[in-house]
Amino acid sequence: MIEINNITVEYDRPLYKKQSILLKPNEITLIKGPSGSGKTTLLYIIGMLIKPKGCVYKYNSQPIKDKKRYQRNISYVMQNNDLIDYLTVEEHFHLSTSQQNISEDEMNDILKYVDLEISLDQKIDSLSTG
Repeated sequence: MIEINNITVEYDRPLYKKQSILLKPNEITLIKGPSGSGKTTLLYIIGMLIKPKGCVYKYNSQPIKDKKRYQRNISYVMQNNDLIDYLTVEEHFHLSTSQQNISEDEMNDILKYVDLEISLDQKIDSLSTG
């Protein structure tokens, strides 16, 4: 579970003022809003790519003391991603899970879970970035 409290972000106008978010395991959370409303900023905050001053993070009810350790427990793919075009989906799974043995069935289960109907042997450059 990821809990972030006291999210305050202001650019040319306030985006968030002392807001909180709770992301529970095994649940899907939709982040929706018009362009410029702070969706990407919120995702950057969740991934600790940016950390607003005063923002309080907890992972599994414990304060986060090690940013890198936290980031190893979450996954995200940016729309402008750093995926390697000539590799397959399966090869990317192996790159991102290099510390674990992951079976083909597990990879397909993950793809099904996130509603991606793609083949493990499909090249990254043939996938939509949306």
